[in-house]
This record gives sequence, C-alpha cells and structure tokens, in this order.
Amino acid sequence: MHAALRIDAGSDRPVSEPPALRLTTLGALRLVSSTVGEDVVIYEGANKALALFTYLACAPGRGATRAHLQELLWERQAPEAAQQSLRTYLWKLRKLLPPEAITGDEFVVLHHTCDVDRDALVDAANRGDADTVVARYTGEFFPSYTQPDSPQFDAWVQSERLRLRGIYSRCAERVIATAIDGGRFREAIEVGRSLRDSEPLDEAGWRPLLNALLVSGDSVNAANESAVLLRTLTADGREPLPATASLLSAIARMSRLDNAPDIDLNRYVTPLIARDREYSQLLASWTRARDGAAAHVHLRGSAGMGKSRLLDDFATRLQRERAAVVRARADIGRRALPYAFIGVIAAQLASRRGAAAISPGSMSALLAINPALSSFFNGAPDTSTGDEALRRRTLALSELIAVLSDEQPLAIVLDDVQWADSDSCRLLAGAFASSDAMSCLLLTAAREGLPAAFAESRSDTM
Repeated sequence: MHAALRIDAGSDRPVSEPPALRLTTLGALRLVSSTVGEDVVIYEGANKALALFTYLACAPGRGATRAHLQELLWERQAPEAAQQSLRTYLWKLRKLLPPEAITGDEFVVLHHTCDVDRDALVDAANRGDADTVVARYTGEFFPSYTQPDSPQFDAWVQSERLRLRGIYSRCAERVIATAIDGGRFREAIEVGRSLRDSEPLDEAGWRPLLNALLVSGDSVNAANESAVLLRTLTADGREPLPATASLLSAIARMSRLDNAPDIDLNRYVTPLIARDREYSQLLASWTRARDGAAAHVHLRGSAGMGKSRLLDDFATRLQRERAAVVRARADIGRRALPYAFIGVIAAQLASRRGAAAISPGSMSALLAINPALSSFFNGAPDTSTGDEALRRRTLALSELIAVLSDEQPLAIVLDDVQWADSDSCRLLAGAFASSDAMSCLLLTAAREGLPAAFAESRSDTM
C-alpha cells in the first residue's frame, strides 16, 4: 500500500498523503485502499476483521466501546477470550490500514476517512434522489456472513438489511411510477425486475413489475410473471393479497383478450370464508385500543386458511385511517437467536417519530437487544444479564410503545409467531402486561395456539 505524494506549499519537498479507504457493503464485501492510479484490496469477502471494520465505519461517531465490540462479535466466547480476539483483530486492521486509522483504548474510533456505499445510498435517499438510490443498491447489506459466536452482530446486520431494502424499495417504486408516467415502459419493467429479484418472496415487491407489464400491454410476460408469483405463494402456503389479486385479475383479462397464457386465478385466491366475524371483532378491539385500552388479539389456523390475508386487509384499513402500523413476520431461521424477533420489531418502533423521547435507561436497554438501534438512540448498551436484563428490556419496550401510542394510535401486526424465539415472546408479553393504558393493539397470528409466554396475559384468541 503506497501513499500519494503532493508538494507542500512553500516547499519543494513532497509530502505523503494517506490513501483513501473505500468500503463496499451492498451485494459484496470489500475494503479498498486507493492512491493515485492504484487500488489495493485490503479485505474481500465475509470475515471477522471486515465485520469489525464495517461496524466501526457505520456506527454513530464511527466508534464503540471495547466492551460493546466484544459482546457484539464474540458474545459466545469467555470474557478473556473475547478480549484477546478483539485485540488480535484490531492489531490485524492497524497493520494493514494507514497509521492512526483506528485509535483509542477503551473507546475504539475509526479516524480515517472512509467512503461507505451504505452511507452514500442513505444520503441520496435523504436528498430525495431516488434514481441514485436505485443505482447504488447492488444487493443486500453485508451478504453471506455467518458466525455462530456473534448473534448480536447478526441481528444488527439483519436490521440494516431491512432498513436499506426498505429505502431501496420505496425509491424503486418512485422511479417505476415516474418512468410509467413518462411512457418509458422498458425502464419501468427493468427496475421492476430488479426490485422483484432483490427479495423474490416479498409479494409487495412483485406488484410494481406486474403493474408496469400491465400498463405497457405486455400480456405474455405479464402472464408468465404472474404464474411464477402464484407458484411462489402457493409453495409458501400463502394466497395473494387484495392489491395483488386485483392486478392478477386485470392481467388475466388482458391475457385472454390477447390469447396469451391463461391464468387460473380462482385456484389461488382464497376468499375470506367465515372471516367476517373475525374482522368485526378486530375492528371492535381496535376501537377500544384507539381509545386507550391496550389489547392483544391472536389469530390461529393452519396454513392457507386466510390469516395472512386477514392481517393484510386489516392493516391496510388502519393505515387508511392514519394509524401507525408496525408489521413483522417471524423467521424460522432465526428462532434459535435470543431476542432476534423483538430486535426487528424494536427497530421499526425506534424509527418512528417520537421514539427519541424515551428515557436514557430505556434507550440503553433497547440497544442491548439490537445494536442497530444506535442509529436512533444515544448511549451504551445495558450490560445486565439474566432476569434483570429481561426486566429492564421489558420496561423499556413498554415505555417505547407508550410514548409512540401517545403520539398516534399504534397497531403492531405480527405474523408466523410460531417461529418467534421464546425470549422475544416473553418480552413482548411482559411489555403489554405491564400497562393496559396505551392506545395500542397487538395483533398476532400463528398456525398454532397462543404462544406460552402469553398464557397469563389478557388476550383474545380467534
């Protein structure tokens, strides 16, 4: 790695300029040192050293305490081993980076300038530059990283992936709509396919593509894409949401007129059979919650019985009423990670207006659940463990929900909770049990009955 040379003003002597650092985190992992006419790859691919550097580069103030870094990246190691691991990886980074790039003893700081593609994307979104966001989103954040001894880092990565993909999705939809309005159908379809490919299991991500194909009159590709979506939903035990079903119906009509491949939509769209009573009960529960009496309603039923569609219809109605709606689906692949599901929920809650009004103690407790909340909260993660940690985190989540519901009636809609980790269920149940004077409705759905953690709570099961 070589330093560039410049001539200092008033002197003939060349002065070394430290190389610039460039970090790629979207779709690939790479740390590059750049000088005039030369790029040197320092690290490439998923590894613990790059995980440590990436967290420092993305953290507020580009720094963190040693204790936090040890728990974040070596939680499953003994304290002495975690300390040694952190010392080793800091030594490796300092050996390869410019002098004084990483400094600090108890508080480790990345001092050297580093261009991060994740920051460039967020900056473009803040400027309202949707085209740049779409161009810069080249894949998920920090891909292909799995380390069994760092579940907290995994939770932070997952939260960042959700946040950045949400930014990309909203900007892609704007670019598609603008292209359609301007008659640039090829561009709209191309961006629509990229959006769909970024998360093929996300039904909402298919709709902009289907709409672009429909508006452009491309009946053959519209029918083919619809068939792929329907097969995907069926394999996952889901049925199309109302907004999707409406698009599919329009595509089916266009396909028949154009003699394109036919779509047997009726085989896939499950009507809300015997769900009128449940929908009315949900509305009644929401009315009570909106008026200040917190409620928990649980839907149960086997796959394909319309639970997800009922949740979607109900959430859409609440959003039309200008309620605050937070939605999440538990992931079976993260069931063994403590507090994984509640970390995702807390990240969505923390991003809402008014969340920063909670107490510093609650911020600290929530940061211990999900380090990614440092994007919204100041302070260091709480270091308590065991039952005391659960107590503090429960009170913190209850305070966050209470603060947000004071601003605006709040609905927390959670699907597939049979896959949620037990610690998340205990914390969520405790947060709702600690106060019933909140304008908040908790709506959960599962293929099984009420999760054991809610056994003693005031819950209505349908």
